[in-house]
Amino acid sequence: KNLPESRRQRAHCSQRFLEKIPIKKFDLLVGAFLAVLFIILSFQSFSVFESLGRVIYSIQMRLDSPRNPGTNVVAIVNIDDKSIKQLGPWPWPRQLIAEMIPILKNNGAKLIAFDLLFSEKERNLGLQEIRELQKSIQERLGTSPKDPALLKSLADIENRLDSDRLLVKAIKEGGIIYLPLLGSFGKYDTELVLPEDSFVKKNSLKTKAPFAEIVPVNQLTVPFPELAESSRGLGHTNLPPNKVSLGQTHLLFIDYRSNIIPSMPFRLSLDFVNKKAEEAIVPGKGIKLKETLIPASNGELLIKFKGTGRSFPYYSFVDILNVKKVPAVFDGKIVLIGYTAEDAPKISTPVDPELPQVELAANVIDNIVNGRYLVRPPYMVYIEAMFILLLSLFASFLMSRYGFINRMGITATLIFFLFLVGFIFFMALDIWFKIVYIALALIAVFFEYSIRDIVMTQRTLGLTSKESIETNRMLGLSLQSQGLLD
Repeated sequence: KNLPESRRQRAHCSQRFLEKIPIKKFDLLVGAFLAVLFIILSFQSFSVFESLGRVIYSIQMRLDSPRNPGTNVVAIVNIDDKSIKQLGPWPWPRQLIAEMIPILKNNGAKLIAFDLLFSEKERNLGLQEIRELQKSIQERLGTSPKDPALLKSLADIENRLDSDRLLVKAIKEGGIIYLPLLGSFGKYDTELVLPEDSFVKKNSLKTKAPFAEIVPVNQLTVPFPELAESSRGLGHTNLPPNKVSLGQTHLLFIDYRSNIIPSMPFRLSLDFVNKKAEEAIVPGKGIKLKETLIPASNGELLIKFKGTGRSFPYYSFVDILNVKKVPAVFDGKIVLIGYTAEDAPKISTPVDPELPQVELAANVIDNIVNGRYLVRPPYMVYIEAMFILLLSLFASFLMSRYGFINRMGITATLIFFLFLVGFIFFMALDIWFKIVYIALALIAVFFEYSIRDIVMTQRTLGLTSKESIETNRMLGLSLQSQGLLD
């Protein structure tokens, strides 16, 4: 009211001009810009945002319970702290491992697999001394000594001390044992032609690879030759090289110089349903174990966990070793033997931050045998991009009409709606619908409006302050001219 007439007229004109600006179009433009930004980020899959998505993924995985869990086909014999306390520190003499094999087979195990890599022969100083003594006696007395009982006694001692020989014998006689191998990730320069009788060649696919891209390895760590040859088969136990997907996906194959090697859980699952890997491969499509294709993108399978840690029956190694005969807990099952003691390496998964690797393999076997798959189709990124665009525009349209508290409520409601949609996809359709980039786009729209409000408020306060100072100055001069100095 204290403004001069001319200034009031200019302020009125400015207000009418602002009212004519197409605020809605500008808001939609900002929303579209933020949507495009987060669509680009979603296609690039930045590790920081993927880590946030992993948190949401973990919540969904924990809330999801198997609708059709199927039969339990896996049992785990774990080398735990109790076993180590009673049998001695790890690693044990391999004779103890050899003793377990006939016990499990006699108790009805259909297949046995070790999550233990015996890449070298056991270093046994006592065995070495016995062999040196035998050699020395033979050199002194010849091949036909006067007292052959001495050499026979030494030979018997050698056989009892040779744990590797006992393990090889037990695995060969068992006939149902699979052993692991491990690859070192990295590209190779040339293809390696392996002999046809090589045990690595025998355990590679005999047909063309089912996927266009398979993770390459340039070195293999395998069981020592006698042990590998005595087993029923070999399978790799590599975790994914991508740290973001570690504990979420499983590599069905690795490529060792154009030799495609299946994973241990995949080989066990195929053998369990009496199929060969070559029979399961559908050229140009993928892998089909039963009625449906296994949803594996470039050879990686998304793991749908059966539950939190210890969702499979665990049996302490020392208990089985001492009891020998147990109820029908192993009858017709795949038995996995793994190291799960306190110092064992653990894997961070959506259901358990410290899951033993042997239980991760059990979940993969359960997925493949019972057909419990989590799918991430290639077209999902486009559906998510559409959600980002539509919800960003919708949020921009709404937030331009409300204050801070209401905008916060709108954002929270839309994010909760997103979580419900993602959970429905996860539970009902077994599809992983990533909501992290959509939620981040909505939060960005909210902050954009909040920052804009702060900036506009500061400008308004600045203009008001300047006008107030000018008014007071004019009033002071007027009072001064009247002599009203007080």
